[in-house]
Amino acid sequence: MPHAIDTLIATLESAATAEPDFYGAAFSRYFELCPDSRELMQHTDELMRGRMMEQVVSLLMDADAGSLEVYFKFEVGNHEAYGAQPHMYAHLFQACEDVTRECCALPWGSEEDVAWAKQRRVLLELIGRYSSVAD
Repeated sequence: MPHAIDTLIATLESAATAEPDFYGAAFSRYFELCPDSRELMQHTDELMRGRMMEQVVSLLMDADAGSLEVYFKFEVGNHEAYGAQPHMYAHLFQACEDVTRECCALPWGSEEDVAWAKQRRVLLELIGRYSSVAD
């Protein structure tokens, strides 16, 4: 049985192969799930959104994401300065999973659900630890 992170990576790779504009599809889904984020991100351009999504996907695939304390402390504080709320991160991770599930050519079952839930939980725990904003 593969490690959960390997399962998650395999689903992302499959989805990215099937959906050439994976980042665009993920942001579209994100804005559906979290309309207040659309307004907040009006000042961003496609390049900035691409860099942001690249970071998100890297974190989703990082088996050691839980050790990135300094990174999360900086990024969460930086994003809060722009008005980001803790629930926005949960919606962004969910949007990535939704698009991955929709585009993934691999069979999707409980192993994939568990892999995504596990990594999302790790990331959201770190975000919650460094957020000073009550959601």
